[in-house]
Amino acid sequence: MITIDDVVSALRLSIFNPIVLIPLVFALPSARLFTWYTIIVTAVASIYWLDHYLRRAPFKLDPATDLVIITGAGSKNGIGRYMVEEFCRAGFSVLILALDMQWDAPANVTFLACDVTNREDLALAQMKISNIYSKLQPAVLINNAGVAHNKLLLDLPDQVITNVINVNLLAPFWTIKTFVPGMVKRGKGHIVNISSVLGTMGVSQLSAYCASKHGLIGFHDSLTHELTNPYNYYPDAVSEAPDAPSRPTGIATLLVVPGHISTEMFAGVRCPDRFLSPILNPKDVGRQIAQAVLQGETGRLYFPFYTRVSWIFSALPGIISEAIRLFSRADLLMSGFKGPGITEIEKLRRKPSK
Repeated sequence: MITIDDVVSALRLSIFNPIVLIPLVFALPSARLFTWYTIIVTAVASIYWLDHYLRRAPFKLDPATDLVIITGAGSKNGIGRYMVEEFCRAGFSVLILALDMQWDAPANVTFLACDVTNREDLALAQMKISNIYSKLQPAVLINNAGVAHNKLLLDLPDQVITNVINVNLLAPFWTIKTFVPGMVKRGKGHIVNISSVLGTMGVSQLSAYCASKHGLIGFHDSLTHELTNPYNYYPDAVSEAPDAPSRPTGIATLLVVPGHISTEMFAGVRCPDRFLSPILNPKDVGRQIAQAVLQGETGRLYFPFYTRVSWIFSALPGIISEAIRLFSRADLLMSGFKGPGITEIEKLRRKPSK
């Protein structure tokens, strides 16, 4: 089935591609309007390419010294699994922190039963790293763990709200506070936070989930600038924070904003329009995220195309945004939800850590 992403790809390779347009300018010297169009497209494309190049991580990952840590990669069909497999193909050792393990991982993967919302579990995992890996140091941290729900707010038990916020939003705080100080000391590290398009808009029956993903986007932006903007850019701030780093920390950050992925977590969810919002394959998403890290990409990673422009939804006049919501049936998204509930997740959480 053709999707809007296919259309956008075709446009990028044709009428928005300077490599195609520039030769036509010389072939059609009298077409002044076309010449100006080519100049504008080339300028915009050049800025985009330059930004993409300049925002690369200031280091290259090395399988001989660098360890990849991924949370919540225990699901047999989640994007975490396919990230793990892609890193393994590149020769890296991977540490999985999750409540359970549902698939047989390669030999260079270690699984630690860990509740990432529990700081004691994380501290214990940190201690075990030095025993398991004598020559490796954490260099990549991917906050992939997540949970969802499908009830209206007034029907949501308080504990469910707390659990969703803890796993989706607070856990990245704790993993970063646990593992990133060591990365800062080394001057090398890549943090990946996985949010969602539902972090840019809210839908019915996902109030806690949407709130957690909105919060993660704000947290990621704040963290990025704390790590990349040295305090010596602001002399007045040095006296107020004498222990703060006076230079860039060398830590790269990447925010992933995907649309609907065909995983167990959102099993049964109804995707209203396959052309505008195609369902993503978890294997493709996982591999794309891993490759982005291996290539040193920073900033934001969006897929499919509509996630890049979803912010426009909230900028539209209310009558228009509500009409789009009604037409797209967005608030019926969770009506067929069959994914794992918080009850199943809580049963796993009560298992003792190994």
